[in-house]
Amino acid sequence: MSSNNECDYTFRVVIVGDQTVGKTSLLLRFVDNVFIQDNVTTNGANMKSRIVPCGKKSVQLNIMDTCGQELFRTISRSIYHNADAVIVVYDQGNEKSFNNVQFWLREVDKYTNNPNCHKIIVGNKTDSPKLAVTIEQGKTFATDLGLQFFDTSAKTPSNVDALFTAVAQGVGTKIHPSEDWNKVRVARSDSQGAGSSGLSSSGGAPKRKTPFCSLA
Repeated sequence: MSSNNECDYTFRVVIVGDQTVGKTSLLLRFVDNVFIQDNVTTNGANMKSRIVPCGKKSVQLNIMDTCGQELFRTISRSIYHNADAVIVVYDQGNEKSFNNVQFWLREVDKYTNNPNCHKIIVGNKTDSPKLAVTIEQGKTFATDLGLQFFDTSAKTPSNVDALFTAVAQGVGTKIHPSEDWNKVRVARSDSQGAGSSGLSSSGGAPKRKTPFCSLA
């Protein structure tokens, strides 16, 4: 965690999980409010940022989206260092990706050198016509590990904003408990779409100027 000249706080967030579970789609939906129908392949890692208000203060979330391929796992491991939060994503229509959550959690525990790292499990693609993993299965799995769980859809875009609100609140509560992190608000204007309120969209508002850098 660090601060910069524009924000009161800056949190470093890493998204991990198997290939094609929708990590990049979640990132793009949250930061730019866009959804790309085709699967997005990430070579290495990408980073985008978004600033969210917390009362009279502001928090910048620097979010790293990693590739799930074996070829790039060495890169992914280096990104774990100093992460304030890690989001482990699986595809609710792909049981194998759910079974691999245990692997990703072990990677996080092994390579993250932050004892206060906030971990969240996400079952993505809840809009899938047939769910191989039920929401209750995901909730139970996360609860047994003492972790938060969200079921999301980058397409609709159900719970995406709620997920990243919880990230900011969870990290902030651990690092700066004196702040009232219930004041974190992820709000969008009408021109930016519905956020997590449930309007279905395959597009979105024009992209804002936010950093997107490839580490591959």
